[in-house]
Amino acid sequence: MILAALPFAMLILFEVIRKIDPKHQNFEKFGKVWNLCVVLFTVMMAAFSWLSELAVFGKLPDSSNLVNILVCGGIGVLFIIEGNFMPQIKQNYTFGCRTPWALNDEHNWQRTQRMGGYTFVVMGIVLLVLAFLGGLLGDIATLIVLLVAVLGGSAWIYLYSYLVYVGKMK
Repeated sequence: MILAALPFAMLILFEVIRKIDPKHQNFEKFGKVWNLCVVLFTVMMAAFSWLSELAVFGKLPDSSNLVNILVCGGIGVLFIIEGNFMPQIKQNYTFGCRTPWALNDEHNWQRTQRMGGYTFVVMGIVLLVLAFLGGLLGDIATLIVLLVAVLGGSAWIYLYSYLVYVGKMK
């Protein structure tokens, strides 16, 4: 029951977080992007909940990579969609690539979101490739590639924002 209620609880949490954000007025400027990401995330949470129920009740074949394809591929598609809309996100403390330098400077925010968009698209493509080729790589290699892509992409966005701050990236 808790897992079934989780997507609804996340919807409520997203609304509360948006309202208490110190820069909540900026959400009006990119509201469509925010709503799209909230809906996609909620639908994905519901799908993952249903997927786990199907696995528990034996409705999915044990030997299939269907769960890996759906989960990794779904997150990859979400990253690609979010990456395409990231440059439209305005300064806020809730959503987007929120580094201290980006939150402090509008120019840095815009540059960081643009680079974050490119990076998220690349991470999404890597996740899509892993969804279909992960079975060939094996579990450990898939995990390593996944961690390098996601953690490396996140580190790059953070470093890029800092480099814009110190003036190394014009």
